[in-house]
Amino acid sequence: MEDFQSYRSNVAHSASAGSSIKEALRDEIIWETKIKQIKNLLKNKVPVRAEKQKEVIALGSKVVVRTNGHEKRVVIDGAGYKNKDVEVISILSFVGQQLVGKKVGETIIGKNGADISIKEIEYPW
Repeated sequence: MEDFQSYRSNVAHSASAGSSIKEALRDEIIWETKIKQIKNLLKNKVPVRAEKQKEVIALGSKVVVRTNGHEKRVVIDGAGYKNKDVEVISILSFVGQQLVGKKVGETIIGKNGADISIKEIEYPW
């Protein structure tokens, strides 16, 4: 494995390597990082029984949160998901990982140290 990483590093820094090779290697590293994040997320989560699922935040949940005295509605979804009507928080993000599995009334600490209180959860199913 180290030989492959060394080779990849040498290719990326080689003056003779074309920009398309460098871009492909950069993309590969980005995807490897995302895969590691997902594996880590799955490794640390306990499956939720179906009847309990509607009590906690999950992928696809719309959540009303309160932070710094302001309430806002967000949706918890996958990386790259866009919604023009509501702010999207990626399930892979720091805050997304903190929110999954939480219930109304619980509070998490945001990346900037601010308290984020869960006020309401809506489910798409």
